[in-house]
Amino acid sequence: MARYIWSPRALKAKAKWEHVTCPLQDAITWILAGRVQAHTGATGVVWWTAPAYEDPAVARARLEAEAEALERVAAAERRRQDAERRAAAAAQRHRDAAGTGTGAGG
Repeated sequence: MARYIWSPRALKAKAKWEHVTCPLQDAITWILAGRVQAHTGATGVVWWTAPAYEDPAVARARLEAEAEALERVAAAERRRQDAERRAAAAAQRHRDAAGTGTGAGG
């Protein structure tokens, strides 16, 4: 048996599955009554837990995935802006080399 601990419910807060001991008879009763269900962790470990503990685990996983997606978008935007700055600088150097960037005409 395990329960999910995540407090406070913020992305940067630590979260973990915590082992819970209980009498075997209670565990069997809960399993047969459908009060607990099998859960497979990211490492492939399987344990029994109440559905109420899976909800925050799924919510946390979604938050982590959303944060990763936002970071990928932000990184792509930074790369695009850097490329634009490099292209503008190269264009300016080209104009300077051609003599058109100084404003002196002839």
